[in-house]
Amino acid sequence: ESNIFILNKVQPKQLRDDFIEFEHSHSNTKSDVKYFSINGGKSVSQVNSFIPSDVIDCETHQHLKHILTEDKAQSYSKPNLMIKNPNVIASHGNSIGSYSDDEIFYLMQRGIALEHAKQIIQNGIINQALESHPDYELVKGYFNE
Repeated sequence: ESNIFILNKVQPKQLRDDFIEFEHSHSNTKSDVKYFSINGGKSVSQVNSFIPSDVIDCETHQHLKHILTEDKAQSYSKPNLMIKNPNVIASHGNSIGSYSDDEIFYLMQRGIALEHAKQIIQNGIINQALESHPDYELVKGYFNE
């Protein structure tokens, strides 16, 4: 079993380029990628999972989520499932977006300044990411210190 958890923050004028590849060369294997990005610069992420025709009973999952924090921020994200055997469990998801106008409006209607509202939304994404970590209690303690 192979699990990868990435939580990164890309600053304005910064570039982050990640390439992750899994090749399931044995039956009964599992891979899981959780990738979260708070992006003010430019990020590129590609995740490949390859399962050949002679390998059975495998499982692969990819979850990528990016939030753009600046007007000029860019994210290019590509999850790839290359599966040659139908006897697998596989899923992938990818989302790229900015702050929700509804979330910003809701927070500002309660007297919260724009920049603070954005920080609250970013913290929500970070907490969502951390809660999906397999060692959540350990990681939570590290971030709360």
